[in-house]
Amino acid sequence: MRRMLGQIDITKRQAEIADLVQKAGFASVEELAERFEVTTQTIRRDVNGLCELGILRRTHGGVEPPARAANIHYSTRQILNLPGKQDIARQVGALLRTISPSPFRSARRRKL
Repeated sequence: MRRMLGQIDITKRQAEIADLVQKAGFASVEELAERFEVTTQTIRRDVNGLCELGILRRTHGGVEPPARAANIHYSTRQILNLPGKQDIARQVGALLRTISPSPFRSARRRKL
């Protein structure tokens, strides 16, 4: 499954790889392959795509976050911590539905 995130087209697994590497500081290809239960060749393809986008940087046997010379570009920040951001959005949405009905439903009830 591919998702368009801003201007970046990456898979959910690639987003998770980027998040994991950003948090850990480094991950080996073998470690990622084992974690995601795919071949090392699949991980290398995922990592190469992320490196081409400037999200990660390849090293011998693994991958690390790119060297930070300045702020991370917005399109890159959009995918970092993506699973956590999506979880927060779901929780906020559920909370808002329990707090008050939609303004449209409230307005409709007042007219009736």
